[in-house]
Amino acid sequence: MGKTRTGKAAVVCTAVAFVLVVIAFTTPNWLETDGKLDNPQFVKIGLWQVCFRGFQDPRHLYDTRFYGCWWVFEEEYYIIHDILLPDFFVATQFFFTLCFTLLLIGSFLTILYTCCSRQHDKYQLLLWTIGGNLTLAGICGVISVIIFGARGDGRDWMPNWEHNDISWSFALAVVGRSSTRSGDMKKRSLSGNVGVGVFLVGFVCVCVAFGTPSWLVSDPRIVGAQLDRLGLWRHCFRSLPNPQESDAPRRFFVGCRWVYDPFTAGYSEIRGFLLPPFMIATQVFFTICFLLGLVSFFLILLFTLCCDPERKRYIELITIIGYLLLGSGISGGIAVIVFACLGNANGWMPGHANNYLGWSFALAVIGSVLMLIASGLLLVEANVQRKKRDYLKESQMRFQLESRA
Repeated sequence: MGKTRTGKAAVVCTAVAFVLVVIAFTTPNWLETDGKLDNPQFVKIGLWQVCFRGFQDPRHLYDTRFYGCWWVFEEEYYIIHDILLPDFFVATQFFFTLCFTLLLIGSFLTILYTCCSRQHDKYQLLLWTIGGNLTLAGICGVISVIIFGARGDGRDWMPNWEHNDISWSFALAVVGRSSTRSGDMKKRSLSGNVGVGVFLVGFVCVCVAFGTPSWLVSDPRIVGAQLDRLGLWRHCFRSLPNPQESDAPRRFFVGCRWVYDPFTAGYSEIRGFLLPPFMIATQVFFTICFLLGLVSFFLILLFTLCCDPERKRYIELITIIGYLLLGSGISGGIAVIVFACLGNANGWMPGHANNYLGWSFALAVIGSVLMLIASGLLLVEANVQRKKRDYLKESQMRFQLESRA
């Protein structure tokens, strides 16, 4: 039942990562005030708990002020959910919860590994399962800390942003996800390794752009603007009059809704206004980009975790991934070009002069470009591996001929 030094080190790293991730998951110190203000409205926030000291909604100035530390989904917080739970924070919660769940499963499997003999017929399968599980946990953790690190200390979220600092719970999350990284044991070339990394960054950008409603944004400094922001699948309005009742509107739409919302009265009647042909084309092409990227993600897991150059279909697998990413990048490129040309054109959303393409659109552009770059790198990797295999065959044939001679 003896384990190698690598196995023992991996068990220790998994245990350390589990402890750090659990602490980061449960503590409210991802972002906190630096203590230099006498009466800060915001004190600290974690994934599931927020602490205020007289916080008031700066947009509406309700009479309600919030004090103390409460669960972020507390019923009294419903009037500030749009401030408390922006899209990037929900994405952080989602991906770090996946990281925590996968690491919990990985820890249980690691305990099985410590008790399992090398002679067991499922020993190798257990090792591959643990490695894949921890790799996925690390990827989810990376995505969550990148999103929060980029947006958590922004000036458009918590008050007195210049006095807010990323805190120790976030640091533990970063260290914890780093400990879940498994060693790369595959004989890939530099282009293959870089291609996988570029794809992961691009796929994260595509996923975030696909699910967030900031493709077109109204300038928040403009008072009385009808549009707040919109994405592929959700529209947010401050006070949009029914476009079919332009002369004497009787119905106004306020807040964020799914574009195919069947419950809001009158929303289905303006769907033709919300989804003109160019917007449907953008949805279709970017959905194709997302789906091809999703398929490529699972194939890349197969490529990085389960395959080596000795596999018969190794080169074909890399080639398929390369062409899938090429299709994904082209579809994403078509989507962003169509939206860039027509999304902020005069005659669609109100307040045309004060609207601008938002950060979700920027991520869509970056993701599409990175998909194309990853495609090129992986197709180069397929060519490199093909040349290596041909050279190996020639060397073996030459050796056989020399042996016979």
